[in-house]
Amino acid sequence: LAGAGVLLVALVVATPLAGRLADVAAPGGTGRGRVDEWSAAAGVIRDRPVVGVGPEGYRVAVTRHLDEGYASRNGRGDVVDRAHSAPLDVAATAGLPAAAGYVALVGLVARAAIGLNRRRPGTLVAAVGAGTVGFFAAQLVLFPVPELDAVAWLAAGAVLAAAGPTPGRGPEQRWPPVAAVAAAVGLVVIAAVVGWRGVSADRSLRTAADLAAEGRRGDALAAAGRAVDAGIVDIDATYLAAGIARSGPTILDLDLAIDLTEHGLTGAPGDPALRTLHLELLVERAARSGLPDDLGRVDDAAAALAADDPTNPALCAAAGLDVLRSRPAGDGTVRAAGGCTPR
Repeated sequence: LAGAGVLLVALVVATPLAGRLADVAAPGGTGRGRVDEWSAAAGVIRDRPVVGVGPEGYRVAVTRHLDEGYASRNGRGDVVDRAHSAPLDVAATAGLPAAAGYVALVGLVARAAIGLNRRRPGTLVAAVGAGTVGFFAAQLVLFPVPELDAVAWLAAGAVLAAAGPTPGRGPEQRWPPVAAVAAAVGLVVIAAVVGWRGVSADRSLRTAADLAAEGRRGDALAAAGRAVDAGIVDIDATYLAAGIARSGPTILDLDLAIDLTEHGLTGAPGDPALRTLHLELLVERAARSGLPDDLGRVDDAAAALAADDPTNPALCAAAGLDVLRSRPAGDGTVRAAGGCTPR
């Protein structure tokens, strides 16, 4: 046991793990960041404890719980869309009952894996069980990733099947009902169609990014438009298309970017990335024109955003237009509605 402890210490010291552990434990390190993420997730769960906020609803709901302390320690440059803990992610998305079911199911998988390692040590299925338990243990401080979760749950199913009693092959086994087979086939067809549209949107999005990098703005905008049309609700495509339009030299290009962003918000209302971009575009237009109507649009959008996302950095840019409003900086609607946290 002592030798194993010495080996473990040597591995920690001789590998990048030592630096990683130091970063986790540091006052401003990733450990504090995880605590901040979990605290914000707890606020979202308190708001909707039974049914949660739904798929992709977390990125919208969590902004109300990102206070100035969070913004100063972690910044607001990235969209917060995960709680960095699988049980908390499930609870925030689908409610506490679903999270309890998730934890119970993971517990069954762990129990089956432990049983396999006792009864059939050294076998492939026992190794798969140990790896599956390790994956779900890591998920306590990470968030579910669809690409990995699909494989992990397939492995978990194999572990549960191997740990259970061997099924008989008597005459009592029958084919599933025709309705169930038809429903399964229908779901596969729907998934295939949606998946193909998503792949098409991703290809167009990559093409748009490449064309924009080459300076072919018109072609890039057309490719981004195809990505917007191909995706069901493609926030990335909308964001890229608006950015390409924004790069144009005229105020009409800026208006196109605003229109694209507003179109995206009709399909994904409340999305923090699109709302931030929308306010930035309105601020840019008001700064160019100086028109009272444009300044009023900025005030309205900033007040609405500050109510839902009080530490959004775009609010600082909106507050900076006070000089155009002929009033002292800091006395405007924006700061009264929530202010800004520069970061």
